Amino acid sequence: MHGLDLFYEISLLVFLAGLFSILFKLIKQPLVLAHIFTGAVLSFFVTRSAESVEFIDTLSKFGITFLLFLLGLELKFSELRSVGKVALITGIGQIVFTVLIGLCINLLLGFNLIESLLVAVALTFSSTIVIVKLLSDKKEINSLHGKISVGFLLIQDFCAIIALILITSLTDNVSSINLWGILFLLAKTVFIFAFIVYLSENVFPKIVKLISYNHELFYIVSIAWALGFASFLSLPFFGLTIEIGGFLAGLALANSVESTQIISRVRSLRDFFIMIFFVTLGASLTFNNIINVLPISIILSLFVLVGNPFIVLIILRRLGYSTKIGFKCGLAVAQISEFSLILAVAGMQKGFISNDTLSILTLVAAFTFTISTYMIMHSDKLFKIFESLFKIHNTNNDTSNVYSFSDDIKNHIVLIGVHRMGQSMLKFLPKDKLVIVDFDPDKIKRLAKEGYKVVLGDVSDVEILELAKVRDANILVSTVPSFEENLILLTYLKILKTKPEVYVIAHDDVDKQDLKANGADHVIMPYSYTGEKLAKSITKNLQD
Repeated sequence: MHGLDLFYEISLLVFLAGLFSILFKLIKQPLVLAHIFTGAVLSFFVTRSAESVEFIDTLSKFGITFLLFLLGLELKFSELRSVGKVALITGIGQIVFTVLIGLCINLLLGFNLIESLLVAVALTFSSTIVIVKLLSDKKEINSLHGKISVGFLLIQDFCAIIALILITSLTDNVSSINLWGILFLLAKTVFIFAFIVYLSENVFPKIVKLISYNHELFYIVSIAWALGFASFLSLPFFGLTIEIGGFLAGLALANSVESTQIISRVRSLRDFFIMIFFVTLGASLTFNNIINVLPISIILSLFVLVGNPFIVLIILRRLGYSTKIGFKCGLAVAQISEFSLILAVAGMQKGFISNDTLSILTLVAAFTFTISTYMIMHSDKLFKIFESLFKIHNTNNDTSNVYSFSDDIKNHIVLIGVHRMGQSMLKFLPKDKLVIVDFDPDKIKRLAKEGYKVVLGDVSDVEILELAKVRDANILVSTVPSFEENLILLTYLKILKTKPEVYVIAHDDVDKQDLKANGADHVIMPYSYTGEKLAKSITKNLQD
Protein backbone atom coordinates (compact mmCIF):
# COMPACT_ATOMS: atom_id res chain seq x y z
CA MET A 1 0.00 0.00 0.00
CA HIS A 2 1.88 3.09 -1.19
CA GLY A 3 1.32 6.81 -1.45
CA LEU A 4 -2.01 7.00 0.34
CA ASP A 5 -3.86 10.30 0.29
CA LEU A 6 -3.26 12.16 3.59
CA PHE A 7 -6.95 12.06 4.55
CA TYR A 8 -7.16 8.29 4.02
CA GLU A 9 -3.89 7.74 5.86
CA ILE A 10 -5.16 9.60 8.95
CA SER A 11 -8.48 7.78 8.70
CA LEU A 12 -6.70 4.42 8.50
CA LEU A 13 -4.54 5.38 11.49
CA VAL A 14 -7.57 6.25 13.62
CA PHE A 15 -9.51 3.16 12.49
CA LEU A 16 -6.68 0.76 13.32
CA ALA A 17 -6.02 2.52 16.63
CA GLY A 18 -9.69 2.04 17.53
CA LEU A 19 -9.66 -1.60 16.45
CA PHE A 20 -6.50 -2.49 18.34
CA SER A 21 -7.72 -0.51 21.37
CA ILE A 22 -10.73 -2.82 21.60
CA LEU A 23 -8.52 -5.90 21.32
CA PHE A 24 -6.05 -4.67 23.95
CA LYS A 25 -8.90 -3.68 26.26
CA LEU A 26 -10.20 -7.26 26.07
CA ILE A 27 -6.85 -8.57 27.27
CA LYS A 28 -6.73 -5.85 29.96
CA GLN A 29 -3.72 -3.98 28.62
CA PRO A 30 -3.14 -0.20 28.66
CA LEU A 31 -4.31 1.55 25.49
CA VAL A 32 -0.84 3.02 25.08
CA LEU A 33 0.31 -0.42 23.93
CA ALA A 34 -2.49 -0.55 21.37
CA HIS A 35 -1.38 2.78 19.93
CA ILE A 36 2.28 1.76 19.73
CA PHE A 37 1.26 -1.51 18.06
CA THR A 38 -0.89 0.45 15.58
CA GLY A 39 2.13 2.54 14.58
CA ALA A 40 4.29 -0.56 14.13
CA VAL A 41 1.64 -2.17 11.88
CA LEU A 42 1.24 0.99 9.81
CA SER A 43 4.99 1.37 9.31
CA PHE A 44 5.16 -2.21 8.05
CA PHE A 45 2.32 -1.92 5.52
CA VAL A 46 2.18 1.77 4.60
CA THR A 47 4.86 3.93 2.98
CA ARG A 48 4.39 7.37 4.48
CA SER A 49 4.99 10.51 2.44
CA ALA A 50 7.12 13.35 3.79
CA GLU A 51 3.96 15.46 3.95
CA SER A 52 2.11 12.95 6.13
CA VAL A 53 5.11 12.45 8.42
CA GLU A 54 5.34 16.19 9.07
CA PHE A 55 1.59 16.57 9.54
CA ILE A 56 1.24 13.63 11.93
CA ASP A 57 4.28 14.79 13.92
CA THR A 58 2.55 18.16 14.33
CA LEU A 59 -0.62 16.46 15.56
CA SER A 60 1.41 14.45 18.06
CA LYS A 61 2.82 17.71 19.42
CA PHE A 62 -0.73 18.79 20.18
CA GLY A 63 -1.10 15.55 22.15
CA ILE A 64 1.94 16.25 24.34
CA THR A 65 0.79 19.84 24.90
CA PHE A 66 -2.70 18.77 26.00
CA LEU A 67 -1.23 16.00 28.18
CA LEU A 68 0.92 18.49 30.04
CA PHE A 69 -1.93 21.02 30.15
CA LEU A 70 -4.11 18.52 32.02
CA LEU A 71 -1.20 17.54 34.25
CA GLY A 72 -0.85 21.20 35.23
CA LEU A 73 -4.58 21.33 35.98
CA GLU A 74 -4.39 18.23 38.19
CA LEU A 75 -1.05 18.94 39.90
CA LYS A 76 -2.18 21.20 42.73
CA PHE A 77 0.36 22.26 45.34
CA SER A 78 -2.11 21.42 48.08
CA GLU A 79 -1.96 17.80 46.88
CA LEU A 80 1.84 17.82 46.83
CA ARG A 81 1.84 19.11 50.41
CA SER A 82 -0.70 16.51 51.50
CA VAL A 83 1.21 13.47 50.24
CA GLY A 84 3.53 13.85 53.19
CA LYS A 85 7.13 13.17 54.01
CA VAL A 86 6.94 9.48 53.16
CA ALA A 87 5.89 10.11 49.55
CA LEU A 88 8.53 12.83 49.17
CA ILE A 89 11.37 10.67 50.54
CA THR A 90 10.26 7.63 48.54
CA GLY A 91 9.77 9.58 45.31
CA ILE A 92 13.09 11.44 45.46
CA GLY A 93 14.96 8.41 46.78
CA GLN A 94 13.68 6.14 44.01
CA ILE A 95 14.61 8.70 41.34
CA VAL A 96 18.14 9.18 42.72
CA PHE A 97 18.93 5.45 43.10
CA THR A 98 17.36 4.50 39.76
CA VAL A 99 19.37 7.17 37.95
CA LEU A 100 22.64 6.13 39.60
CA ILE A 101 22.17 2.38 39.07
CA GLY A 102 20.67 2.89 35.61
CA LEU A 103 23.62 5.09 34.60
CA CYS A 104 26.07 2.32 35.50
CA ILE A 105 24.04 -0.32 33.63
CA ASN A 106 23.75 1.88 30.53
CA LEU A 107 27.48 2.59 30.46
CA LEU A 108 28.16 -1.15 30.66
CA LEU A 109 25.73 -1.69 27.77
CA GLY A 110 27.79 0.62 25.56
CA PHE A 111 25.85 3.90 25.68
CA ASN A 112 27.88 7.10 25.80
CA LEU A 113 27.71 9.23 28.96
CA ILE A 114 24.97 11.61 27.78
CA GLU A 115 22.81 8.80 26.39
CA SER A 116 23.35 6.75 29.54
CA LEU A 117 22.20 9.63 31.72
CA LEU A 118 19.13 10.45 29.63
CA VAL A 119 18.05 6.80 29.42
CA ALA A 120 18.58 6.39 33.19
CA VAL A 121 16.38 9.44 33.84
CA ALA A 122 13.71 8.07 31.49
CA LEU A 123 13.68 4.77 33.41
CA THR A 124 12.85 6.52 36.70
CA PHE A 125 9.36 7.75 35.85
CA SER A 126 6.22 5.64 36.09
CA SER A 127 2.78 6.23 34.62
CA THR A 128 0.47 7.95 37.10
CA ILE A 129 -2.48 7.48 34.72
CA VAL A 130 -1.99 3.71 34.42
CA ILE A 131 -1.32 3.13 38.14
CA VAL A 132 -4.30 5.18 39.30
CA LYS A 133 -6.53 3.29 36.83
CA LEU A 134 -5.28 -0.12 38.01
CA LEU A 135 -5.57 0.77 41.71
CA SER A 136 -9.08 2.12 41.12
CA ASP A 137 -10.09 -1.08 39.33
CA LYS A 138 -8.83 -3.07 42.32
CA LYS A 139 -10.53 -0.63 44.72
CA GLU A 140 -7.17 -0.01 46.41
CA ILE A 141 -6.80 3.68 45.64
CA ASN A 142 -7.60 4.60 49.29
CA SER A 143 -5.49 1.86 50.83
CA LEU A 144 -2.18 2.66 52.52
CA HIS A 145 -0.07 1.45 49.59
CA GLY A 146 -2.45 3.22 47.18
CA LYS A 147 -2.06 6.58 48.93
CA ILE A 148 1.73 6.25 49.19
CA SER A 149 2.01 5.18 45.53
CA VAL A 150 -0.10 8.05 44.22
CA GLY A 151 1.88 10.39 46.47
CA PHE A 152 5.31 9.53 45.12
CA LEU A 153 3.95 9.35 41.56
CA LEU A 154 2.91 13.00 41.94
CA ILE A 155 6.47 13.77 43.05
CA GLN A 156 7.73 11.92 39.98
CA ASP A 157 5.48 13.97 37.69
CA PHE A 158 6.84 17.18 39.13
CA CYS A 159 10.43 15.98 38.69
CA ALA A 160 9.63 14.91 35.12
CA ILE A 161 8.62 18.48 34.31
CA ILE A 162 11.93 19.76 35.69
CA ALA A 163 13.82 17.13 33.65
CA LEU A 164 11.95 18.15 30.50
CA ILE A 165 12.84 21.80 31.09
CA LEU A 166 16.51 20.90 31.53
CA ILE A 167 16.67 18.70 28.43
CA THR A 168 14.94 21.20 26.17
CA SER A 169 17.16 24.02 27.48
CA LEU A 170 20.39 22.29 26.38
CA THR A 171 22.07 23.25 23.15
CA ASP A 172 22.34 20.74 20.34
CA ASN A 173 26.10 20.55 20.82
CA VAL A 174 26.95 19.07 24.20
CA SER A 175 30.54 20.31 24.05
CA SER A 176 29.33 23.91 23.78
CA ILE A 177 26.75 23.86 26.56
CA ASN A 178 26.42 27.30 28.11
CA LEU A 179 26.03 26.70 31.84
CA TRP A 180 25.14 30.32 32.53
CA GLY A 181 22.56 30.21 29.76
CA ILE A 182 20.93 27.16 31.36
CA LEU A 183 20.97 28.80 34.82
CA PHE A 184 19.44 31.95 33.34
CA LEU A 185 16.70 29.90 31.65
CA LEU A 186 15.99 28.05 34.91
CA ALA A 187 15.83 31.34 36.81
CA LYS A 188 13.46 32.72 34.18
CA THR A 189 11.34 29.55 34.42
CA VAL A 190 11.16 29.81 38.22
CA PHE A 191 10.06 33.45 37.93
CA ILE A 192 7.37 32.57 35.36
CA PHE A 193 6.35 29.58 37.48
CA ALA A 194 5.98 31.74 40.62
CA PHE A 195 4.07 34.40 38.67
CA ILE A 196 1.71 31.77 37.27
CA VAL A 197 1.11 30.34 40.76
CA TYR A 198 0.24 33.85 42.00
CA LEU A 199 -2.17 34.43 39.11
CA SER A 200 -3.72 30.99 39.58
CA GLU A 201 -4.59 31.82 43.17
CA ASN A 202 -5.68 35.45 42.83
CA VAL A 203 -6.70 36.29 39.25
CA PHE A 204 -7.59 33.36 36.98
CA PRO A 205 -10.29 31.78 39.21
CA LYS A 206 -12.36 34.97 38.89
CA ILE A 207 -11.93 35.10 35.11
CA VAL A 208 -12.79 31.43 34.68
CA LYS A 209 -15.92 31.84 36.78
CA LEU A 210 -17.21 34.58 34.44
CA ILE A 211 -17.15 32.35 31.36
CA SER A 212 -18.02 28.99 32.95
CA TYR A 213 -21.78 29.54 32.64
CA ASN A 214 -21.68 29.14 28.86
CA HIS A 215 -20.45 25.55 28.29
CA GLU A 216 -19.57 26.00 24.62
CA LEU A 217 -17.66 29.23 25.27
CA PHE A 218 -15.96 27.65 28.28
CA TYR A 219 -14.72 24.71 26.20
CA ILE A 220 -13.41 26.87 23.33
CA VAL A 221 -11.69 29.37 25.64
CA SER A 222 -10.03 26.54 27.61
CA ILE A 223 -8.48 25.11 24.45
CA ALA A 224 -7.57 28.58 23.18
CA TRP A 225 -5.85 29.34 26.47
CA ALA A 226 -3.88 26.08 26.46
CA LEU A 227 -2.59 26.48 22.91
CA GLY A 228 -2.24 30.26 22.96
CA PHE A 229 -0.33 30.45 26.23
CA ALA A 230 1.88 27.51 25.22
CA SER A 231 2.74 29.24 21.94
CA PHE A 232 3.32 32.55 23.73
CA LEU A 233 5.88 31.04 26.15
CA SER A 234 7.68 29.34 23.25
CA LEU A 235 8.65 32.73 21.79
CA PRO A 236 12.44 33.33 21.74
CA PHE A 237 12.15 35.93 24.50
CA PHE A 238 10.97 33.30 27.01
CA GLY A 239 12.90 30.36 25.53
CA LEU A 240 10.52 27.67 26.83
CA THR A 241 9.07 24.84 24.79
CA ILE A 242 5.44 24.58 23.73
CA GLU A 243 5.07 21.52 25.97
CA ILE A 244 6.25 23.37 29.11
CA GLY A 245 4.00 26.25 28.12
CA GLY A 246 1.10 23.81 28.06
CA PHE A 247 1.94 22.64 31.58
CA LEU A 248 2.09 26.21 32.90
CA ALA A 249 -1.18 27.03 31.13
CA GLY A 250 -2.82 24.19 33.07
CA LEU A 251 -1.16 25.18 36.33
CA ALA A 252 -2.56 28.70 35.92
CA LEU A 253 -6.12 27.33 36.08
CA ALA A 254 -5.51 24.59 38.65
CA ASN A 255 -6.90 26.54 41.60
CA SER A 256 -10.16 27.49 39.93
CA VAL A 257 -13.27 25.62 41.04
CA GLU A 258 -14.03 24.89 37.40
CA SER A 259 -10.71 23.08 36.80
CA THR A 260 -12.45 19.69 37.03
CA GLN A 261 -14.87 20.77 34.30
CA ILE A 262 -11.96 21.75 32.05
CA ILE A 263 -10.29 18.39 32.69
CA SER A 264 -13.44 16.43 31.84
CA ARG A 265 -14.02 18.43 28.63
CA VAL A 266 -10.44 18.49 27.33
CA ARG A 267 -9.53 14.90 28.28
CA SER A 268 -11.11 13.36 25.16
CA LEU A 269 -9.23 15.82 22.96
CA ARG A 270 -5.99 14.96 24.76
CA ASP A 271 -6.64 11.23 24.38
CA PHE A 272 -7.10 11.62 20.62
CA PHE A 273 -3.92 13.61 20.02
CA ILE A 274 -1.78 11.61 22.48
CA MET A 275 -2.92 8.49 20.65
CA ILE A 276 -1.33 9.94 17.52
CA PHE A 277 1.88 10.61 19.48
CA PHE A 278 2.18 6.97 20.52
CA VAL A 279 1.25 5.76 17.03
CA THR A 280 4.13 7.89 15.74
CA LEU A 281 6.47 6.24 18.24
CA GLY A 282 5.30 2.81 17.16
CA ALA A 283 5.85 3.76 13.53
CA SER A 284 9.53 4.36 14.29
CA LEU A 285 9.89 0.63 15.02
CA THR A 286 10.90 -1.61 12.14
CA PHE A 287 11.50 -5.36 12.12
CA ASN A 288 15.28 -5.03 11.68
CA ASN A 289 15.38 -2.27 14.25
CA ILE A 290 13.53 -4.42 16.81
CA ILE A 291 15.88 -7.38 16.31
CA ASN A 292 18.93 -5.16 16.82
CA VAL A 293 17.73 -3.47 20.02
CA LEU A 294 15.83 -6.39 21.58
CA PRO A 295 18.60 -7.71 23.90
CA ILE A 296 19.25 -4.28 25.45
CA SER A 297 15.50 -3.64 25.71
CA ILE A 298 15.05 -6.87 27.68
CA ILE A 299 17.91 -6.02 30.09
CA LEU A 300 16.54 -2.54 30.79
CA SER A 301 13.00 -3.94 31.13
CA LEU A 302 14.23 -6.38 33.79
CA PHE A 303 15.85 -3.51 35.65
CA VAL A 304 12.55 -1.57 35.63
CA LEU A 305 10.44 -4.64 36.54
CA VAL A 306 12.72 -5.87 39.34
CA GLY A 307 15.18 -3.10 40.26
CA ASN A 308 12.75 -0.21 40.63
CA PRO A 309 10.31 -2.11 42.90
CA PHE A 310 13.22 -3.36 45.02
CA ILE A 311 14.50 0.21 45.48
CA VAL A 312 11.06 1.36 46.68
CA LEU A 313 10.74 -1.71 48.94
CA ILE A 314 14.07 -0.95 50.65
CA ILE A 315 13.23 2.75 51.11
CA LEU A 316 9.82 2.02 52.67
CA ARG A 317 11.26 -0.68 54.94
CA ARG A 318 13.80 1.88 56.18
CA LEU A 319 10.90 4.25 56.87
CA GLY A 320 9.24 1.61 59.05
CA TYR A 321 6.60 0.17 56.73
CA SER A 322 5.89 -3.54 56.41
CA THR A 323 7.36 -5.65 53.63
CA LYS A 324 3.93 -6.15 52.08
CA ILE A 325 3.30 -2.40 51.84
CA GLY A 326 6.78 -1.88 50.38
CA PHE A 327 6.21 -4.68 47.88
CA LYS A 328 2.84 -3.35 46.70
CA CYS A 329 4.13 0.22 46.44
CA GLY A 330 7.16 -1.06 44.55
CA LEU A 331 4.95 -2.54 41.83
CA ALA A 332 3.77 1.00 41.04
CA VAL A 333 7.21 1.76 39.57
CA ALA A 334 7.51 -1.48 37.59
CA GLN A 335 6.88 0.30 34.27
CA ILE A 336 8.05 3.46 32.61
CA SER A 337 5.85 6.44 31.93
CA GLU A 338 4.53 8.26 28.88
CA PHE A 339 6.81 11.02 30.18
CA SER A 340 9.79 8.71 29.69
CA LEU A 341 9.01 8.57 25.98
CA ILE A 342 8.36 12.32 25.78
CA LEU A 343 11.77 12.94 27.38
CA ALA A 344 13.35 10.47 24.95
CA VAL A 345 11.78 12.24 21.96
CA ALA A 346 13.05 15.59 23.29
CA GLY A 347 16.53 14.09 23.69
CA MET A 348 16.48 12.69 20.14
CA GLN A 349 15.39 16.06 18.72
CA LYS A 350 18.39 17.62 20.45
CA GLY A 351 20.68 14.94 19.02
CA PHE A 352 21.62 13.49 22.42
CA ILE A 353 20.19 10.04 21.75
CA SER A 354 19.84 8.02 18.55
CA ASN A 355 16.72 6.65 16.91
CA ASP A 356 17.80 3.16 18.07
CA THR A 357 17.83 4.38 21.67
CA LEU A 358 14.33 5.76 21.25
CA SER A 359 13.28 2.36 19.88
CA ILE A 360 14.83 0.68 22.93
CA LEU A 361 12.79 2.83 25.31
CA THR A 362 9.64 2.26 23.25
CA LEU A 363 10.12 -1.51 23.58
CA VAL A 364 10.86 -1.13 27.30
CA ALA A 365 7.57 0.75 27.62
CA ALA A 366 5.72 -2.03 25.77
CA PHE A 367 7.30 -4.81 27.86
CA THR A 368 6.92 -3.11 31.23
CA PHE A 369 3.38 -1.84 30.62
CA THR A 370 2.28 -5.37 29.73
CA ILE A 371 4.01 -7.30 32.50
CA SER A 372 3.48 -4.75 35.31
CA THR A 373 -0.27 -4.68 34.63
CA TYR A 374 -0.50 -8.37 35.54
CA MET A 375 1.89 -7.88 38.47
CA ILE A 376 -0.31 -5.18 39.99
CA MET A 377 -3.59 -7.00 39.33
CA HIS A 378 -2.22 -10.13 41.04
CA SER A 379 -0.07 -8.39 43.67
CA ASP A 380 -1.40 -10.45 46.60
CA LYS A 381 -0.63 -13.76 44.89
CA LEU A 382 2.81 -12.50 43.89
CA PHE A 383 3.58 -11.46 47.45
CA LYS A 384 2.70 -14.92 48.76
CA ILE A 385 5.02 -16.48 46.16
CA PHE A 386 7.96 -14.24 47.02
CA GLU A 387 7.25 -13.78 50.73
CA SER A 388 9.84 -16.36 51.73
CA LEU A 389 12.52 -14.32 49.94
CA PHE A 390 11.70 -11.37 52.19
CA LYS A 391 12.01 -13.22 55.49
CA ILE A 392 14.95 -11.06 56.41
CA HIS A 393 12.59 -8.08 56.28
CA ASN A 394 9.40 -9.82 57.38
CA THR A 395 9.78 -11.72 60.63
CA ASN A 396 7.24 -12.32 63.34
CA ASN A 397 9.41 -10.27 65.71
CA ASP A 398 9.29 -7.23 63.47
CA THR A 399 8.01 -4.33 65.59
CA SER A 400 9.17 -1.44 63.41
CA ASN A 401 5.52 -0.38 63.05
CA VAL A 402 4.86 -0.47 66.78
CA TYR A 403 5.58 2.70 68.72
CA SER A 404 4.64 2.03 72.33
CA PHE A 405 3.12 -0.97 74.07
CA SER A 406 4.15 -4.26 75.64
CA ASP A 407 3.56 -7.67 74.09
CA ASP A 408 1.41 -8.94 76.99
CA ILE A 409 -1.54 -6.59 76.40
CA LYS A 410 -4.89 -8.43 76.39
CA ASN A 411 -8.62 -7.75 76.52
CA HIS A 412 -8.05 -4.38 74.89
CA ILE A 413 -9.85 -2.29 72.27
CA VAL A 414 -8.39 -2.04 68.75
CA LEU A 415 -9.42 1.15 66.94
CA ILE A 416 -8.61 1.11 63.22
CA GLY A 417 -8.60 4.55 61.61
CA VAL A 418 -8.51 7.88 63.48
CA HIS A 419 -9.59 10.29 60.79
CA ARG A 420 -13.07 11.72 61.45
CA MET A 421 -15.16 9.26 63.47
CA GLY A 422 -12.11 7.59 65.00
CA GLN A 423 -10.68 10.94 66.12
CA SER A 424 -13.92 11.85 67.90
CA MET A 425 -14.02 8.43 69.60
CA LEU A 426 -10.58 8.90 71.18
CA LYS A 427 -12.01 11.32 73.76
CA PHE A 428 -14.28 8.66 75.21
CA LEU A 429 -12.17 5.47 75.05
CA PRO A 430 -9.79 4.45 77.89
CA LYS A 431 -6.22 5.20 76.79
CA ASP A 432 -4.68 2.35 78.80
CA LYS A 433 -6.91 -0.25 77.09
CA LEU A 434 -6.70 1.14 73.55
CA VAL A 435 -4.49 0.17 70.57
CA ILE A 436 -4.74 2.47 67.53
CA VAL A 437 -4.01 1.37 63.94
CA ASP A 438 -3.68 4.01 61.22
CA PHE A 439 -1.74 4.46 57.98
CA ASP A 440 -0.85 8.15 58.48
CA PRO A 441 2.73 8.19 59.90
CA ASP A 442 2.51 11.80 61.12
CA LYS A 443 -0.73 11.11 62.99
CA ILE A 444 0.69 7.91 64.49
CA LYS A 445 3.81 9.70 65.73
CA ARG A 446 1.68 12.43 67.32
CA LEU A 447 -0.56 9.90 69.09
CA ALA A 448 2.49 7.94 70.30
CA LYS A 449 3.88 11.13 71.87
CA GLU A 450 0.52 11.59 73.62
CA GLY A 451 0.95 8.18 75.23
CA TYR A 452 -1.32 6.05 73.04
CA LYS A 453 -0.41 2.50 72.02
CA VAL A 454 -0.16 2.69 68.24
CA VAL A 455 0.65 0.62 65.14
CA LEU A 456 1.46 2.16 61.77
CA GLY A 457 -0.08 0.19 58.92
CA ASP A 458 -2.97 -0.89 56.75
CA VAL A 459 -6.01 -2.90 57.85
CA SER A 460 -5.58 -5.18 54.82
CA ASP A 461 -2.13 -6.28 56.05
CA VAL A 462 -2.32 -9.37 58.30
CA GLU A 463 1.09 -8.54 59.76
CA ILE A 464 -0.29 -5.23 61.07
CA LEU A 465 -3.29 -6.94 62.64
CA GLU A 466 -0.94 -9.36 64.41
CA LEU A 467 1.16 -6.47 65.73
CA ALA A 468 -2.02 -4.87 67.15
CA LYS A 469 -2.75 -8.14 69.02
CA VAL A 470 -6.20 -8.37 67.45
CA ARG A 471 -6.53 -12.04 68.45
CA ASP A 472 -6.27 -11.03 72.14
CA ALA A 473 -8.61 -8.02 71.93
CA ASN A 474 -12.13 -7.80 73.37
CA ILE A 475 -13.44 -5.19 70.93
CA LEU A 476 -12.38 -4.14 67.45
CA VAL A 477 -13.71 -0.97 65.83
CA SER A 478 -12.96 -0.20 62.17
CA THR A 479 -13.84 3.32 61.03
CA VAL A 480 -12.26 2.61 57.64
CA PRO A 481 -14.83 3.57 54.96
CA SER A 482 -13.66 0.99 52.40
CA PHE A 483 -16.02 -1.99 52.11
CA GLU A 484 -13.25 -4.13 50.56
CA GLU A 485 -10.79 -3.47 53.39
CA ASN A 486 -13.40 -4.25 56.04
CA LEU A 487 -14.17 -7.47 54.19
CA ILE A 488 -10.47 -8.42 54.27
CA LEU A 489 -10.46 -7.69 58.01
CA LEU A 490 -13.49 -9.93 58.62
CA THR A 491 -11.92 -12.71 56.53
CA TYR A 492 -8.84 -12.60 58.77
CA LEU A 493 -10.97 -12.72 61.92
CA LYS A 494 -12.73 -15.89 60.72
CA ILE A 495 -9.51 -17.91 61.09
CA LEU A 496 -9.07 -16.95 64.76
CA LYS A 497 -10.19 -19.37 67.48
CA THR A 498 -11.68 -16.49 69.45
CA LYS A 499 -12.45 -13.14 67.87
CA PRO A 500 -13.27 -9.75 69.39
CA GLU A 501 -16.65 -8.09 69.12
CA VAL A 502 -16.48 -6.28 65.79
CA TYR A 503 -17.83 -2.86 64.80
CA VAL A 504 -17.41 -1.75 61.14
CA ILE A 505 -18.65 1.05 58.87
CA ALA A 506 -20.95 0.75 55.84
CA HIS A 507 -22.50 3.36 53.55
CA ASP A 508 -25.47 1.47 52.10
CA ASP A 509 -27.80 -1.38 53.01
CA VAL A 510 -26.23 -3.84 50.55
CA ASP A 511 -22.75 -3.43 52.09
CA LYS A 512 -24.30 -3.62 55.56
CA GLN A 513 -25.90 -6.99 54.84
CA ASP A 514 -22.69 -8.36 53.26
CA LEU A 515 -20.59 -7.29 56.23
CA LYS A 516 -23.08 -8.83 58.64
CA ALA A 517 -23.02 -12.07 56.64
CA ASN A 518 -19.22 -12.14 56.86
CA GLY A 519 -19.10 -11.91 60.64
CA ALA A 520 -19.48 -8.26 61.68
CA ASP A 521 -21.32 -7.99 64.99
CA HIS A 522 -22.30 -4.35 64.53
CA VAL A 523 -22.44 -2.36 61.28
CA ILE A 524 -22.70 1.39 61.68
CA MET A 525 -24.05 3.58 58.87
CA PRO A 526 -22.72 7.06 59.85
CA TYR A 527 -25.00 9.14 57.63
CA SER A 528 -28.12 7.21 58.63
CA TYR A 529 -27.14 7.32 62.29
CA THR A 530 -26.39 11.06 62.18
CA GLY A 531 -29.57 11.75 60.20
CA GLU A 532 -31.65 9.82 62.71
CA LYS A 533 -30.12 11.66 65.68
CA LEU A 534 -30.53 15.04 63.96
CA ALA A 535 -34.15 14.33 63.02
CA LYS A 536 -34.96 13.33 66.63
CA SER A 537 -33.28 16.48 67.93
CA ILE A 538 -35.25 18.68 65.51
CA THR A 539 -38.52 16.91 66.43
CA LYS A 540 -37.83 17.38 70.13
CA ASN A 541 -37.15 21.10 69.64
CA LEU A 542 -40.42 21.46 67.74
CA GLN A 543 -42.32 19.77 70.58
CA ASP A 544 -40.66 21.98 73.19
